[in-house]
Amino acid sequence: MRYYLFQLSEDTVAEVLAHLESGGDLLSLPFRNHRHEAGPGDQVLLWVQGRDAFAWGAGQIDGPEALAHHPMSYREPDRGNGPRPAFPVRFDGFLDRNVHRSELKEQPAFAEFPFDQANVRNPFELSEDQYNAIFDRAESDA
Repeated sequence: MRYYLFQLSEDTVAEVLAHLESGGDLLSLPFRNHRHEAGPGDQVLLWVQGRDAFAWGAGQIDGPEALAHHPMSYREPDRGNGPRPAFPVRFDGFLDRNVHRSELKEQPAFAEFPFDQANVRNPFELSEDQYNAIFDRAESDA
């Protein structure tokens, strides 16, 4: 089993939340990296990027890679959609609380983690220790 952190812009998070509120639970997430290693059952943490970045939700890959239509650039949505490799990710739920980047930077498991990289590297692979550290923080009172 592999573990991934998937960064989403605030606008994309709003779209995901609207999809979830309408009863959907399957997300199509475009994988630029780790496409050949990722597969069904792998765990995914959802992360909103930005100044106050944080992990907020979890899911797991629910099927094989397929081409899906996504904006070619979330910053320039008028450029249209294009087919990009994506995995279906079943949303398992929200974390007990958001886990902020500032909390994780204090954790030894994240000493070398590239928090400030753009989402063009999506998804970011996590070690099992890093994945568990995020859940431990989410379950703590901080």
